[in-house]
Parts: sequence; structure tokens; C-alpha cells
Amino acid sequence: MRKYIVTIFATVLLLVGSAAAQTKVILDVPMKSVGAMPAVEVMVNGQGPFLFAIDTGASGQGRVDSSLVAKLSLPVIGQASAGDSSGRNAQTLDLVEIGSIKFGGMEFKNVEAASRDYKAIAGNRPQFDGILGFGLFADYLLTLDFPAKRVRLSSGELVKTNDTNLLPFDVPRGIAVVEISVGEQKVKAHFDSGNMVAPFVLPTDVVEKASKAGEAVVVGRARTVSNDIEIKRVQIKDTIRIGTLEFKEPQVSFPALSAANIGAALMQDLVLTFDQKKKLLNVIQPPKAPTASAGPVKASGEFGGVYGERTISEESDGIYIQRTGGPKLKMVKQEKDEFTLEQIPNARIRFLRSAEGKVNAVEVLNPAGQWERSPRDVDVAEHGPKKATVGKAGIQFVLIPAGEFVMGSDSSADDQRPAHKVSISKPFYLAKYEVTVGQFRSFVEATKYVTDAEKQGWGNVWTGTEFKQTKASWREPGFTQTDQHPVVMVSYNDAVAFATWAGGRLPTEAEWEYVARARGPGELTGDINEVAWSKSNLTASDRTKPVGEKKPNAWGLFDMFGNAWERVSDWYSKTYYAESAPRDPKGPETAELKVNRGGGWFSNSRKDWPTFRGWGGPNTRDPVLGFRVAMDAKPS
Repeated sequence: MRKYIVTIFATVLLLVGSAAAQTKVILDVPMKSVGAMPAVEVMVNGQGPFLFAIDTGASGQGRVDSSLVAKLSLPVIGQASAGDSSGRNAQTLDLVEIGSIKFGGMEFKNVEAASRDYKAIAGNRPQFDGILGFGLFADYLLTLDFPAKRVRLSSGELVKTNDTNLLPFDVPRGIAVVEISVGEQKVKAHFDSGNMVAPFVLPTDVVEKASKAGEAVVVGRARTVSNDIEIKRVQIKDTIRIGTLEFKEPQVSFPALSAANIGAALMQDLVLTFDQKKKLLNVIQPPKAPTASAGPVKASGEFGGVYGERTISEESDGIYIQRTGGPKLKMVKQEKDEFTLEQIPNARIRFLRSAEGKVNAVEVLNPAGQWERSPRDVDVAEHGPKKATVGKAGIQFVLIPAGEFVMGSDSSADDQRPAHKVSISKPFYLAKYEVTVGQFRSFVEATKYVTDAEKQGWGNVWTGTEFKQTKASWREPGFTQTDQHPVVMVSYNDAVAFATWAGGRLPTEAEWEYVARARGPGELTGDINEVAWSKSNLTASDRTKPVGEKKPNAWGLFDMFGNAWERVSDWYSKTYYAESAPRDPKGPETAELKVNRGGGWFSNSRKDWPTFRGWGGPNTRDPVLGFRVAMDAKPS
């Protein structure tokens, strides 16, 4: 058999343009979408139609899913060496021959395509049957008109006019590479319609030299043909220029494996035309058509409401979604209860319904290919909280009513005894979620606060066999976190500083247990795995999870158990319950240890979590310990 060397990129990049003068359109077909990737429906060897993505980041003529190879009995004619531009961990794939690919009245014969199990790799991501590679269009002008949702092939050549933005390109490894500017840096980049990661992916050294507006955060992982990569994101102050187009203070992701990568999310407003013979790319951004101003927001409706850290509003011109601290984005319906975003067509959003058919949760596909679920806020039982408010850094507070409960347990550990009646005399607010990494970052950036771990140069990291002091902090707790994970590796002083900045305080131990019980018993009933992340439902390599993924308690608060332990304001005494005040107790006057509540990812699940007491030094900073904020309710 023949052996072909083909470089295959698992992230797909988009290259498109609008043809200038001296061209003749010979094919003009609707552009379908595979996430953000452009795609067309094709006939393969007379059968179909099948959905093939157009991947300008893929060299050669094409790729085909192994299930289609089997279905059509495509002959193997050789092998392809498949890898990414890092050159690491290359794989060997079968190379097959497709006798005919037809779409829009054009036919490509004897197309050589590498075979791969794309559908298995895709998981929750959008799926396709194959890929049309950049090399397939070598004899034509290829135009990807994203605003008009059209794919065109033309004869002729690109020429410079007043309406063009022509960029020369080279073709190393069969992929077009242009020069862009990142501030004063000149950077090689390719437009990659298969890039589902971000609008801009830059090499690490370019990001390090750029002026940054904040700290980089881990946002997920991306997979190429041969490697799995941790992806970070940061906003830079530099302007990125692509010919005459400017993108000011953009969010960028990194690392790129070699050249910078311009992703499909950016291309949705662009028209791209490639002339492979003259090695020219025309990139234009047509003016957007004016849109009607948004009408009044419907607080409810079929989809409208608050879903964890996301708010969905139904307005006269459509449905919008907005994450706390993020932009307001218009949703585009794809199927029943399934949406994408107008500005980010590769986004995937779906609503879940109860047995009665009412929308009760939303799921958003994150860059790692995992669904993030956020339950819809609903009215709780008559005896529960009735109001909520949003505080600084987007903290959502739930109003907790005054009341009485029995604190502690006579059937558990000694420090939970005796069970005793406690009165919470005034209503108060408690945060619906544990404080997140993103919220803590907002505090640090606003105040220039430096945590105890950063000042003293150490935090406790779990190595898999023991806790070990290393140079760790909330920024690097020893494992990957996103902005939606609970912040950990914070001392008692750090937690108090944040709570004070947010206009609140830490809850007392009595307030915490009162809310944890939510007028229920001192032991959890039902399946604990439905409300808590712990050793019972995590693997040995798992750590924290994004807040709000499990079911809330009866009063609508999430992660009261598991995920991260929570600091409270009380000092710890094993015998305090025997002398506790019956009204609004606040713990001993002083001691050596502070109380922690609720268990965490490192804990075995416990039915007595509502009453179980943990403890630790106020200066302790562990990867298992976080907090949530309380706030006094103002008299009405």
C-alpha cells in the first residue's frame, strides 16, 4: 500500500473570504453548522446526504468518520501520519479513497481521506460525517460567508480593490498562515474553522509579552488528534490587527501549539476568501444590519428566570442569556429546548423539563465538552425563603427566615452533643453558592488584596497520599479550577476580608446548621449523591466541581454538603453545646481552632453532615476548604 504523510489537526480552523473582481461564481450553497464550524451536505459515492465540515485548519483533501468508511466499504489505499503541530504523539490512521463527493452541482473525484472515529471523540460536541480539507479547494477561490451563511467556489483570482483586505499567506504543512499583529508583536497565525476553543489562541510566549488586564484563568481542556491540552484565558490590553481589522483588548486563550490560531467564534462576523494559487486571503467584516431595540424583559415566561449564576430573559426581539459579570448574549433556537448563541454559534445550550413539562434547569456545554447544569430558581415551600438579592461580585443571596430548630445530635459524635433548642431571632441572607474563584478574583483585582498563602509562601496540597506544604494559593491550589469552582486555599482572615468587602460576614455555626437542615431532620435522607460531591461519587483524580451542579436543599441553597468545606465565624470547642446560648449563639469567645462545616470532595459522604462539625486553625489554607457569605437583613 502507498503511505501518505498527512498532518491532521483535531481543532478545526476557519478560512474564508469574499471574492473580489475578476471572478465567476460556479457554486453557491447554504452553509450548515457543526457547532461553529461551517459545513455542507454532500453525496458520497452516490449515497447520502452526509454532513461534512469545512476545515481550513486541515491539510490534504479530507477526513471521513470510520463509521462511514464501514457503511460505504471505502477502500484503504495507504496510511496517514496524524498529529498536531507540536510533533508529539503522532498517530497512524488508514487512508481511504472516496470515488465521488458531490455538492451544489460540483463533483470531486478520487478524494483521499484519512479515516478516524470522530463521533466517538466528539462526545457531547456536535457531530459530523467527515471533513473537506483545505487542499480540496486548491483550484478554486473558496469563500466562507458567515453572515450570509453561504459557501461559494469561484474561478478567477483575487485582486486588490478599495473593498478588499488582502493578506498574503504561506502554506506550511498544507495550511494557510498569515501575519497578524498583537500590539507591537508580529505573529504568524492561521484561520481555523475547526477551532472550538476561542476566537484567539496565542502561543504562550506571545501572551507573556503582551500587556494583560488581569490574571490568566484555566477554562478547560482541548484535544487535538494526538494531545490533550490545558487551556487558559486572559484579557490583554493590546490590540490585535488582522490587516485593516482591529480587535481591541480581546480575551485570548493559550497555548497555541505553534502559530497563533484564529477560531470559528471570531469568524461569525467575517467573510473570508482564499486564493490558493496566488496565496492571498481576503478578510472583510460587512457592516451589521440595524436591529430593533430590545423590548421589556419578561421576568419569567417559558424560559426566563435565574439559573444559578446565569440569568435568561425573554425580550421582544428574542431570548438572552447572561452570566454574572459577563456579556448579554442572544440565543438562537436550533430545536425544541436547544439553542446556540448568535455571537458564538458553536455554543450549545439546552433546557431540561420536569415530569410536568415545565422548564426546571439549563445546561451549557463548556470548552471541555462537559455539560454545566444550573437549576432554575423556583418558589420554595411556604416555610422557606421568599426573597433573594444580588450583591457585590454577583453573589446571589437567599433571605432566610427567623425561626427555631434543634441543633446538634445525641446520636452522633461527642462534640455534637447535647442536642439543644436554638432560636435564630432575625432573618438574614446567606449566599446561594459557595464563593467562586471568579468572585474571589474580582475582590483581589478591586482591592489588590494578597492572601495569607501568597504572603507566607505556602499552602497545603494533596499529593494523592498526603497533604504537603508547597508554594500554593487560591490561584494554583494543586489542580485545575475554572471561575465557576469554589475558591479554596483561603485562610479565615482571607474569607473575612472578602465577606467584609462584599458587605457581609461569615455565617455563625448556628446559622449554617439552621440553613443546612432547612427545617428538616439532622440527618440527610434520600440519595446523598444527588446533593453533594464527595469521595462517594468522585474519582481519585477529581477535586472540586463547579458550584450549583447538584440539587439544592429545601431552601434553594447549593453545595451545603460536599464540594468544599465551609468556614464559619465560630471558634471551636468540643464541649460548647453544653453551655451554648439558646438565642443566636456565636460560639466561644476564643480558642485555638475555628469551626468548618459541610464536608468536601475529600470527605466520605455522611448522613449526619447537617450536624457534623469539622475544625482547623484559622491560618490553615487547604485545597478542601472554602466559604460562603452571610449578610444581615435590613429591617423592612
